[in-house]
Amino acid sequence: MEEIMIFSRQQKVTVIIDEFQRLAEISESIVSDIQAVWDRHQTASHVHLIACGSIFNMMKRIFEDRHEPLFGRKTARIDLKPFSTKTLKEMIGLSLDDM
Repeated sequence: MEEIMIFSRQQKVTVIIDEFQRLAEISESIVSDIQAVWDRHQTASHVHLIACGSIFNMMKRIFEDRHEPLFGRKTARIDLKPFSTKTLKEMIGLSLDDM
């Protein structure tokens, strides 16, 4: 993350991390490490970090619990809802019976 933040001083960068809440499985300190790097470089860097996750409560805790390292650092939140069966049918092109 530090290399990305340094690189983004010269060029805008978008980083998308899916299943963000699973990073803690890699290292218990990784969220704190990201927070430290972000705080150190955010004013000079041009990074747009998109953190996606499927476990709503964990994502909410990571970014909205005042005791968590990334609290207060999110600038937007999008709550995505599941597609309806009708929309899935249109996207995939299958009949309801085939689905």
